Amino acid sequence: MNKQQIKLNNGLITTLDSEDYVKYSKFYWKCHSSRIDKDGNSTNYASQAQTQGSGFQRNSERVFLHRKIMNARPGDEVIHIDGDGLNNTRENLKLIRK
Repeated sequence: MNKQQIKLNNGLITTLDSEDYVKYSKFYWKCHSSRIDKDGNSTNYASQAQTQGSGFQRNSERVFLHRKIMNARPGDEVIHIDGDGLNNTRENLKLIRK
């Protein structure tokens, strides 16, 4: 399967399959760093803020590209098999339904 890349806000790139690139490249994606683990490492992910409502009723929610690609529901887990949170190719993503 062909792979494409999307440039994130900080110059890093995320890789995804061509079919997903067509769906998601039209959106603005940022690099989001996860919290640091016990070994001092953090993982980067492609994410965006989705805003709903307006004025005082406005809510913002962080949405992760890997969860969109895998159609993850709340509570589901998506694992990056190689540990690289910016490798969003389907062969690198594993969905665990909860």
